[in-house]
Amino acid sequence: MTTIEQVKENIQIVSNSSENCFTETQLKTFSEVRKAFKELSPITCTRCKYCLPCPQGIPIPDIFDTYNQAKIYDDLRRMKILYTWIPEDKRAHVCKECHICEEKCPQKLPIVSLLKKANTLLT
Repeated sequence: MTTIEQVKENIQIVSNSSENCFTETQLKTFSEVRKAFKELSPITCTRCKYCLPCPQGIPIPDIFDTYNQAKIYDDLRRMKILYTWIPEDKRAHVCKECHICEEKCPQKLPIVSLLKKANTLLT
């Protein structure tokens, strides 16, 4: 949620729902979609930007998005080019492994290791 309107909408939706309101078929569908999404988008960053600012100025969500786009669209060549648009001194390899970002991440992502993984793929 990024706006107060989205918060209000979600509160309204939850207020109108009840426990165990989904059928087994719906739950199975949700599970299959979740699995497919994780396979396509291996870094489950929501771009909330709580990890920012990085002391080294690394645009963590942008790097993760570039990595995911390379995987989702099987377009590594183009994503490598886009990665070069990030200034050299702001790319994943400059991470000092301070882990400040990980402490702030609500998804509890292993950001430091994911940055290494992204850098390996995109360089």
